[in-house]
Amino acid sequence: MDINSVSNKIQVNPLYSLFSQMFSLYGQDSSADTSTDSIVASIGLMGAAQALTAYENYLAYQSSWLNGAYFEAGAFLGSAIVDGFIVAYLFLLAGAVNGADTGN
Repeated sequence: MDINSVSNKIQVNPLYSLFSQMFSLYGQDSSADTSTDSIVASIGLMGAAQALTAYENYLAYQSSWLNGAYFEAGAFLGSAIVDGFIVAYLFLLAGAVNGADTGN
């Protein structure tokens, strides 16, 4: 992951911090296992970046649809849907990793 591109996305889109906060909720337990916390943090960063990509693809879909480029709009919508499923999977994965650490 390129640090410069991530920092540019943070400055451009305020929703990035919202997505990263959503994923960081899983890492807020009081366990002493730092390896699990680092795995959850990595999954959270991937999920936040993927959520931002899904949002950008949805905005591109709307723009293409309004401009009459229906084939491109369908491609962007399909990509946004796939990205949304990836975000949901990463969200569940972060919960499973954190639940396995706490014994839940």
